[in-house]
Amino acid sequence: MSLAVGARKGKQSTVYAGVNSSPAQIAKGTNQHLRTMNVEPSKQKAKSGEASYSITEKARDALFKNPAEDTYQRLLRTSGRMAIAASAFGNDPQIAVFDTSGSTIASRGVIELPRDVEDMDILQVSATGYLVVFCYKYELHLFRLDKDKDSTEPQHIFTMPTDEPQ
Repeated sequence: MSLAVGARKGKQSTVYAGVNSSPAQIAKGTNQHLRTMNVEPSKQKAKSGEASYSITEKARDALFKNPAEDTYQRLLRTSGRMAIAASAFGNDPQIAVFDTSGSTIASRGVIELPRDVEDMDILQVSATGYLVVFCYKYELHLFRLDKDKDSTEPQHIFTMPTDEPQ
């Protein structure tokens, strides 16, 4: 399972979670792995006097292309209005990019990868520009994303040397 908190709108926060569909749904070829939930303070206080919260599921979405039955959403990150989710255990490792600014999420596409991502992050660097950084094994990669332009291909930017004798 993966979890990320999105932007706050008034008293309401949005939470995104990676939760696969039921095995029966997956067997039918549908895996709505991304859940969007709204969290807001309840109008009534709990009996203990502490604040209570109302959590409402807003949507379920499928972002990965051609997922295998074992594919699941391993990682999830947000920054500003953009978010990324990485798959794991599928035949085609992917990072899905999506916009969270509207009332529903909008897929911005999928980055195809040679292997599963071990970690990743997204950083807003301008009003419409973002950097996606991801790694696997000893390699670090960078992907530029801009709201108004086509995104670039991932660039290999660093390989950590191994400590093995040569």
